[in-house]
Amino acid sequence: AGTSDMREVAKMAQEGNAKMAELIDAFHYQVGKEIGATAAAMHGKVDQIILTGGIAYGKKTVDAITDLVGWIRSPSIPARTSCWRWHRARCAF
Repeated sequence: AGTSDMREVAKMAQEGNAKMAELIDAFHYQVGKEIGATAAAMHGKVDQIILTGGIAYGKKTVDAITDLVGWIRSPSIPARTSCWRWHRARCAF
Protein backbone atom coordinates (compact mmCIF):
# COMPACT_ATOMS: atom_id res chain seq x y z
CA ALA A 1 0.00 0.00 0.00
CA GLY A 2 2.95 2.31 0.58
CA THR A 3 1.37 3.65 3.76
CA SER A 4 0.46 2.55 7.25
CA ASP A 5 -2.36 5.09 7.48
CA MET A 6 -5.74 3.38 7.18
CA ARG A 7 -7.33 6.67 6.11
CA GLU A 8 -5.13 6.74 3.02
CA VAL A 9 -5.84 3.08 2.26
CA ALA A 10 -9.60 3.71 2.63
CA LYS A 11 -9.37 6.73 0.34
CA MET A 12 -7.57 4.69 -2.32
CA ALA A 13 -10.20 1.96 -2.02
CA GLN A 14 -13.01 4.51 -2.38
CA GLU A 15 -11.29 5.84 -5.50
CA GLY A 16 -11.59 2.39 -7.05
CA ASN A 17 -8.28 0.76 -6.18
CA ALA A 18 -9.31 -2.90 -5.96
CA LYS A 19 -6.06 -3.94 -4.26
CA MET A 20 -6.68 -1.48 -1.43
CA ALA A 21 -10.27 -2.70 -1.03
CA GLU A 22 -8.94 -6.26 -0.84
CA LEU A 23 -6.33 -5.17 1.71
CA ILE A 24 -9.05 -3.66 3.92
CA ASP A 25 -11.13 -6.85 3.65
CA ALA A 26 -8.07 -8.91 4.59
CA PHE A 27 -7.43 -6.63 7.56
CA HIS A 28 -11.00 -7.08 8.80
CA TYR A 29 -10.73 -10.85 8.32
CA GLN A 30 -7.43 -11.03 10.22
CA VAL A 31 -8.76 -9.04 13.16
CA GLY A 32 -11.88 -11.23 13.27
CA LYS A 33 -9.77 -14.38 13.06
CA GLU A 34 -7.56 -13.30 15.95
CA ILE A 35 -10.57 -12.42 18.10
CA GLY A 36 -12.10 -15.82 17.29
CA ALA A 37 -8.87 -17.65 18.14
CA THR A 38 -8.60 -15.80 21.43
CA ALA A 39 -12.23 -16.60 22.26
CA ALA A 40 -11.54 -20.29 21.58
CA ALA A 41 -8.48 -20.22 23.84
CA MET A 42 -10.70 -18.71 26.54
CA HIS A 43 -13.23 -21.55 26.09
CA GLY A 44 -15.81 -19.02 24.91
CA LYS A 45 -15.79 -17.16 28.22
CA VAL A 46 -15.50 -13.70 26.72
CA ASP A 47 -16.85 -10.82 28.79
CA GLN A 48 -16.11 -8.05 26.33
CA ILE A 49 -14.42 -7.29 23.01
CA ILE A 50 -13.01 -3.77 22.94
CA LEU A 51 -11.85 -2.05 19.76
CA THR A 52 -9.36 0.75 20.37
CA GLY A 53 -7.15 3.09 18.43
CA GLY A 54 -7.94 4.90 15.24
CA ILE A 55 -9.69 1.95 13.63
CA ALA A 56 -12.32 2.03 16.36
CA TYR A 57 -13.57 5.28 14.85
CA GLY A 58 -14.02 3.88 11.34
CA LYS A 59 -17.68 2.83 11.03
CA LYS A 60 -17.05 0.44 8.13
CA THR A 61 -14.26 -1.28 10.05
CA VAL A 62 -16.28 -1.57 13.25
CA ASP A 63 -19.28 -2.90 11.28
CA ALA A 64 -17.15 -5.44 9.39
CA ILE A 65 -15.50 -6.73 12.56
CA THR A 66 -18.87 -6.84 14.35
CA ASP A 67 -20.28 -8.92 11.47
CA LEU A 68 -17.44 -11.40 11.95
CA VAL A 69 -17.37 -11.68 15.74
CA GLY A 70 -20.71 -10.38 16.96
CA TRP A 71 -21.84 -13.94 17.70
CA ILE A 72 -19.13 -14.07 20.39
CA ARG A 73 -19.82 -10.61 21.81
CA SER A 74 -20.66 -7.35 20.13
CA PRO A 75 -17.48 -5.22 20.12
CA SER A 76 -17.54 -2.03 22.13
CA ILE A 77 -15.58 1.17 21.79
CA PRO A 78 -14.23 2.98 24.86
CA ALA A 79 -16.05 6.13 25.91
CA ARG A 80 -14.98 9.25 24.14
CA THR A 81 -12.43 11.00 26.27
CA SER A 82 -10.49 14.20 25.96
CA CYS A 83 -8.43 12.55 23.22
CA TRP A 84 -11.62 12.10 21.12
CA ARG A 85 -10.91 15.39 19.33
CA TRP A 86 -7.49 14.12 18.35
CA HIS A 87 -8.87 10.80 17.10
CA ARG A 88 -11.69 12.46 15.18
CA ALA A 89 -9.27 14.80 13.44
CA ARG A 90 -6.71 12.09 12.67
CA CYS A 91 -8.77 8.95 12.18
CA ALA A 92 -12.05 9.92 10.55
CA PHE A 93 -12.32 7.33 7.77
